Amino acid sequence: MTSSGTIHVGMGSKWIAILFFICALSLLTATPARAADGCVADHGGVINGYVSPVPPARIEIDGNCTIRNFGASNPLSSNISFLGNNLTSWLVIFDNVVHTGQMSCDKSQGNFIWFTNGSPSGGLKPNCQNLFVPTEKINKQNPAGRTTATIGVPFTYKLTIPVLFDPLSGTVINSSGSPNDLHDITITDDLNATGADMTFVSERAYWLNGTPIPHTFSNVGGVLTFGSFPVVPAGQQFVIEVTVVLNDTPTNVPGKQFVNAAKWTAHRRHVLRAPAGPVGRHATDDDRRTDARGHEVGPGDDESGPVGQFQHRRPEHGTQ
Repeated sequence: MTSSGTIHVGMGSKWIAILFFICALSLLTATPARAADGCVADHGGVINGYVSPVPPARIEIDGNCTIRNFGASNPLSSNISFLGNNLTSWLVIFDNVVHTGQMSCDKSQGNFIWFTNGSPSGGLKPNCQNLFVPTEKINKQNPAGRTTATIGVPFTYKLTIPVLFDPLSGTVINSSGSPNDLHDITITDDLNATGADMTFVSERAYWLNGTPIPHTFSNVGGVLTFGSFPVVPAGQQFVIEVTVVLNDTPTNVPGKQFVNAAKWTAHRRHVLRAPAGPVGRHATDDDRRTDARGHEVGPGDDESGPVGQFQHRRPEHGTQ
């Protein structure tokens, strides 16, 4: 046969030797696996699932860290640990995160964890539970005594801000406010995201004693934005009343349920442990938090269910 059809044993053994040599080189030059991604060192302090949908296998908390936008359809599977022997305490914010990985932490480091919009970690160890900080949220109330809304008839719902929510138990632990001052509050209420076709009618905002609270308001295509509120002192609350009306359109079929989709952002001061110094002071960290789970009134809350989880009906024969 020609050389194209036959390979001599001697030549073949040389090729085998060469292949073995190449494999050996590949093993020797393989890049070692990284221990973990540093939240600050590798991601600048923010890991965003909308930007990088594939999360790191392991995350090391090496400073103040925000992890956001890993919802139920793309949960955060990363295993999380804290860098040991840090001189300052750090705050980790989970914003719109469902965490299915493991987390290990040490309370002695003085770190804190906020789950502001999502479920607590399924792999949460007992020593991590002491690090969880209750979060403020919106208490949404249906119109008093109402379970239905009628097309063409305005109705009013209330947003009471804030109440204090425990993400571990899933309950409101203080329905009368927060132990923290809150500032830079902005509420966004998207009527287009309710599941029903409705039109804005009016709004008003006031302290619990009825005194109007200064604020700005805009309505852009059904997206309501409330802002420029004064600082809300610890233990105080304010109420936003929103009046809307269901439109007579094919979307609003009888029996349809709809849910309010308001969310908010706020700042609060949080005390963190600082390095030991001449005066031994504590540092404060001005943390921005986002609460998009305000539409979920936690189990055990004495208020009515989430705004809009009721049916609407059409007036029959012109009566209501």
